[in-house]
Amino acid sequence: MQGHEGSIFELDQDFKADQMQFGDIDEWNANGFSVLFLQGIELRTHHSLSLPVVNKRSRNGNHTLHGVIRFDQGDQPNRWIIDSNPQGFIGRFVWDGPLEINTQTNLKMLGHFSEDSHCYFGGTGPLSKTGPSTLAIVGTQYHAPGSLITVHEGRLLFLTSPSHPGKILAEQLPDETTWNELQLVNTTEGTIQFSTPAQYRSQLKSVVNDGTIIVDGAGLSIDEDFRSGTTSRLEIAANALTRKRALITCAGEIVFTGTIAITKGAIKPGDYPLLQAPSLSATPRLELPAGYHGEMVEGTLRISKQDG
Repeated sequence: MQGHEGSIFELDQDFKADQMQFGDIDEWNANGFSVLFLQGIELRTHHSLSLPVVNKRSRNGNHTLHGVIRFDQGDQPNRWIIDSNPQGFIGRFVWDGPLEINTQTNLKMLGHFSEDSHCYFGGTGPLSKTGPSTLAIVGTQYHAPGSLITVHEGRLLFLTSPSHPGKILAEQLPDETTWNELQLVNTTEGTIQFSTPAQYRSQLKSVVNDGTIIVDGAGLSIDEDFRSGTTSRLEIAANALTRKRALITCAGEIVFTGTIAITKGAIKPGDYPLLQAPSLSATPRLELPAGYHGEMVEGTLRISKQDG
């Protein structure tokens, strides 16, 4: 669907995309709305059930899921406004070229790539996250070269790692495919939270942070640079601290002049490597729970108990 200036495509919250009735004789024939290709259009949605997804049974008896939202670059901007109700999309979400996602309410990207459901979240080009609510990435991710997400407002939440697509998807892509292409930019009003499982570090191309980054899961491995300005804040859950490996490792340069705060949970005195890079400049302000003192020594956070 190609738009012109001011074009809006709105899915009413009373519209139901999946019209499949599993009692039908031809139950492998899907019935409903499962594909949405947009170019130069503003999409407005109000309910998860109106998003383009159809469930069906394949001829071999397996349950399959079909659902795609794709934004392609056009003469006019692409924009998706999530409004009225929190929404979740379990299909494939991809973009090619600039796109804005405006979360007036929360949006979860839930698509998981499997043999029966080729669903994931990822694209090429800049994605701008606006709106006060959360965009949560819960399912499979695949970020092609040129992927860039900028958080202008609200929260971007990673519950899966952007660099671990899973075995099934990895096997279907060329051997030379790389998994470290996502660039992140966080503005002063934005929050990026990494709540990935402990065994899955998030490998990224680069990070620029002027807002808040929260790490309460696995750490980050950055291939180029990590720059965190004076307005920035890095909040680290106590259970994310480890003495074995730096929380954030970087192959390029780390420049950190913001605040580092240890939050949530009990901490123990000791040395915890936080920032590691060939070129490191870290002069953070430190915030620790009452009764503890901290200092940064060459990227390592040294925690001790305060006297008295």
